Amino acid sequence: QKYKNILLMATGALMSPITCQQGESIPAIAHAVVVSS
Repeated sequence: QKYKNILLMATGALMSPITCQQGESIPAIAHAVVVSS
């Protein structure tokens, strides 16, 4: 068997032009899935 544990993670940012122009922080989100055998 080649892999014991696998971690998959998808990330993203909730960006809008107004938020970027005002210099505010950018909200982000991430989902993680662990596959182990």
